[in-house]
Amino acid sequence: MEGDQRKAYNGFRKKILNFPLTLEKQWKDLIQRDELGGGRGLGSLTVLKTAFEYQETFRVLGWEEVEVRAGKFKAIKLEYKIEGAMRSGIGWIPQGEAKAWYWYAPEVKNFVKCQYEKGYNEVIDEKGKVEARENWELVSHELKK
Repeated sequence: MEGDQRKAYNGFRKKILNFPLTLEKQWKDLIQRDELGGGRGLGSLTVLKTAFEYQETFRVLGWEEVEVRAGKFKAIKLEYKIEGAMRSGIGWIPQGEAKAWYWYAPEVKNFVKCQYEKGYNEVIDEKGKVEARENWELVSHELKK
């Protein structure tokens, strides 16, 4: 939100939920944007803006009983894979891929846990800022009636 106006979200995982969530269902999204620097998987930074594409793939793996600090929940496990590519004068150069797993509990109407692949990093803005992600889990919850 910007003030009272809803702002369009164009970042990562904007399509992470695609109901109904059925076993082996898979869907994709594509993010294209200009970023400063080398982006995902590159060690060097440049001062020029470079075009990047991020292909996101979401897949339902199945149901699991998951225990987090907030309790035990029956949850749908989703796999999230992101593959990056940088445009160069000779075409698109792959920048690697990374995975994360999310557990969505219908009882909570939200995610209760997320686990990132070791070394998972994410470019979080168009200026090329890279941030390492950490695993998280739901600590407590209360549904309003």
